[in-house]
Amino acid sequence: MPMNEYRLNKVPFLLAVCCILAGLVIGRSSPLDTGPAGAPDHAADTNTLLPRVFLDGHDEWEFIIGTNLKVCAVLLTGVLSLGFMSMANLAWIGLSIGWVVRSVMDSGMSWERAAALTVPHGLLELAGFAMIAAVGCEGFIIVYRKLRFDDWSFSMDRLSLNVRRLTAGLLLVLAASMVETYITGQIAAVFN
Repeated sequence: MPMNEYRLNKVPFLLAVCCILAGLVIGRSSPLDTGPAGAPDHAADTNTLLPRVFLDGHDEWEFIIGTNLKVCAVLLTGVLSLGFMSMANLAWIGLSIGWVVRSVMDSGMSWERAAALTVPHGLLELAGFAMIAAVGCEGFIIVYRKLRFDDWSFSMDRLSLNVRRLTAGLLLVLAASMVETYITGQIAAVFN
């Protein structure tokens, strides 16, 4: 495999990680009241988007893995937009995490407690999302190869790489869902 092809294989994953980190930094550094002035306060409203927030055991795992797989499906559809929608979704995920971290720190929770509740499943989940979004960038890589090298070919090595990324991403998301369901609750019990 030529060196340019080797580097080109790493670009989608590195771009995905950079989008998550950029969103995280922007979310952490931006004030929480950046919404439009006079926006309605929906804090007292019932939560219609997540009707089953407090689940236990197997039901909770089904809810979490279902939500994570929906995110994976959205990231995979990024191939239709040459990967731009996948990267925008990853930046939004990073931004949301940054806002949550800022909110937690502003509420007075310690770094150790916040990290203990989010890092065990968060790293696995974000790595899985980055792997899947890298597959979503494949359309961009194909167009880039055509413009740069005048080559439309899709090699078996490239297909194998994308199958490995997709498999690893789904396994990481599955593992993160299990950790979030069964281990994060135990960690929270230690702090209470």
